[in-house]
Amino acid sequence: AIVWTTFLDKSDTEDALRKLSEKGLIVKNEKREGFHRIPIYDLVQELADKVGTEQKSLLGIKMKKLPGVVKNLKQLSHAIQAVKSSIEEEDVEKTIENFEPLIDPTKYGQEMIEQFFEEHREIRLWKIRLKDRGLFYLQDNKQKMLNVFDNIEVTVTKQLRNEITPS
Repeated sequence: AIVWTTFLDKSDTEDALRKLSEKGLIVKNEKREGFHRIPIYDLVQELADKVGTEQKSLLGIKMKKLPGVVKNLKQLSHAIQAVKSSIEEEDVEKTIENFEPLIDPTKYGQEMIEQFFEEHREIRLWKIRLKDRGLFYLQDNKQKMLNVFDNIEVTVTKQLRNEITPS
């Protein structure tokens, strides 16, 4: 249930709730307390899944629960940021280590294969070449690697925005 306080009068609030209900964004339910019925407005489940929900724990601390897709995209975005920073620092060991989650199917490898097949193949190739040739290979291909990860990051950010904002 959504609870909020506004400085609007009752008619403005009811008008806004009616419009949201007509658009199918909220659902009206009624809660009984004694002989009174109190209207309760909830988000449509589809919208609540996209936005995420806050739940209170036993201590009253609110915990935000993100939808699974959004959480995965955020983690993928953080992994890409880590790779980009290690490439910019020209740290070969750290770069190879940061490539691993993007290749490993148990982490983000499956998503990378599904959404970025060519880039996934290039990352695997870069990992092998970095192990063989080291810093020289990283310096020679630094800009190409950064461009590929920038493109992946832009796509992930667009997908993240599409998942968060309602259509």
